[in-house]
Amino acid sequence: MPYDHLLTAFARILDSPHSSRVTSTEELGQLWGVSQQTASRYLSELEREGLVDRRPSGRRQSVALTPIGVSKLSSLHEELAKLFTSKGQSAKIKGAVITGLGEGAYYVKQYGSRITAATGIESYPGTFNLRFSKPVQNFGRFAGSVIDGFESEGRKFGKVSIAKAVLSHEGRKVKAYLLIPERTHHTDQLEFVHQKNLRKELGVKDGDEVEVEIEGN
Repeated sequence: MPYDHLLTAFARILDSPHSSRVTSTEELGQLWGVSQQTASRYLSELEREGLVDRRPSGRRQSVALTPIGVSKLSSLHEELAKLFTSKGQSAKIKGAVITGLGEGAYYVKQYGSRITAATGIESYPGTFNLRFSKPVQNFGRFAGSVIDGFESEGRKFGKVSIAKAVLSHEGRKVKAYLLIPERTHHTDQLEFVHQKNLRKELGVKDGDEVEVEIEGN
């Protein structure tokens, strides 16, 4: 079943990955290049796999990607992007320092040994957080290592990719690691880890602008 092709084609007619589309199996058949009957079967299979959600809308139906469908598309985009990202390429972006919600220390503790295995550093107990003026792109294509999801203390923890980054502020530069969770609600924020307190290393406070250069691996 060509789920990747179907999801990618469907996503192109959405205003955003989180929006819905009032459509018909006839329209989807034209989109996917199949008959109306085959489109109906494909749609049922996508729904059964938990990739889309559909609801009646008059004589048509409202179809939307589920969180699982969005995640699958994001992973596909990440894998394809890696194919076209050469070693040595980089991306630059500027963000403002913010104070996190206090969850960083907890998650660093849970992922601690895995972060060390992936980066070779023992992370400072907390993350360094930056907020951007608009949602940031998925930098997974720059990832040099991946921490697979796991269970601990009765909780599930998701997959996290890790990329090398250089943080700069007023002449100070510090090499750190960008954490790229597979799923996040904070699309306008990035989190970094380092063996020391990055605020002190960069000499920054909330609101200060920091330039980030994410390095290809």
